Amino acid sequence: MSVQAATLPAGLTRDELAQCFGVPADALHGFSSEAIGTGQIADSICLTLDWAGGRSDLPTSVVAKCTSPDETSLASAKLLKLYIKEVNWYRELAPLSTVRVPECHSARVNEAGDDFLLLLEDCAPAEQGNQLAGIDIQQVESALDEAARLHAPFLGNRDVVDRGWLQTDAETSTMIRGLLSQFWPAFKDRYQGRLSRELFELGDDYVARVQAAGDEPEPALVTVTHGDFRIDNMLFGTPDGRVVVLDWQTVAPGHPLSDVAYLLGTSIADSGLRRDEEQRLVGFYCEQMAALGAAIDGEQAWSAYRRYACNGFAMAITASMLARRTERGDEMFAVMAERPAQQMMDLDTLSLL
Repeated sequence: MSVQAATLPAGLTRDELAQCFGVPADALHGFSSEAIGTGQIADSICLTLDWAGGRSDLPTSVVAKCTSPDETSLASAKLLKLYIKEVNWYRELAPLSTVRVPECHSARVNEAGDDFLLLLEDCAPAEQGNQLAGIDIQQVESALDEAARLHAPFLGNRDVVDRGWLQTDAETSTMIRGLLSQFWPAFKDRYQGRLSRELFELGDDYVARVQAAGDEPEPALVTVTHGDFRIDNMLFGTPDGRVVVLDWQTVAPGHPLSDVAYLLGTSIADSGLRRDEEQRLVGFYCEQMAALGAAIDGEQAWSAYRRYACNGFAMAITASMLARRTERGDEMFAVMAERPAQQMMDLDTLSLL
């Protein structure tokens, strides 16, 4: 992770931090901070806490996730209700799932959705995955185990998937679909010389098909999906070997295999390895779901996997234009387009749209 000077969120004081842990203000002598992570839409800050009397019952460090100071990122978060979704995930749904996420000590967001603060468990010594380097198969399996733990409790659970804050209204859905065609020319301009002609041809066809198709019907299977299930949004190397899943701003109802296709497409750097392993890995995921009481037909799962291989490609196009631009971000979005594009070609995804 990169380390830089931290800009603390407004109102984050010693008194507020102490209150979040249910102790008097004088129980906290003070705190220090440093920026961490590679987030595009929100900032993350590690806070080292100096408790009076060296208390061992309170954490010595936490991660504060908070509003981005970047105008582009903030406007995107407000438009798409990203901060509202993440706060509500921790408030309402994380306690109902066994997916490994940081413990949440405090969660707040304003009604407008343009100011939020999460105080989360510092999961060190676990380290953030590296999207550029990619993931090995053992790590994929560990991540798929967490995907099953996320999806299984909510599969077909209308009381959960129909919650208002999870929904995207028809007007917003149309707007998002429009962003894909609006941003595609700019994406091509940005990545001329970096991405292949074959990829751009695939993209031209894909964007045209999405626009012609109109609103997408609800999938046959629906659960709560992460929506950006890739290794930059995960921590590896916990003492128990489990993967910690971060960044719940894109949580939404969807087909469970959409997260699986997204993970394999964006996060396995070697397309040959992905081709060799993906059918087995989809089967592995189905086995994990069955063990959790949420069996999925294997043939239907494979068909859905092929269908949703386009999601990583679509995310690369839109997110690259909605987030603040950085050198690492440019390359990260390039590989996020490149790998799923190859996945789409290998699986003949366009024929299923």
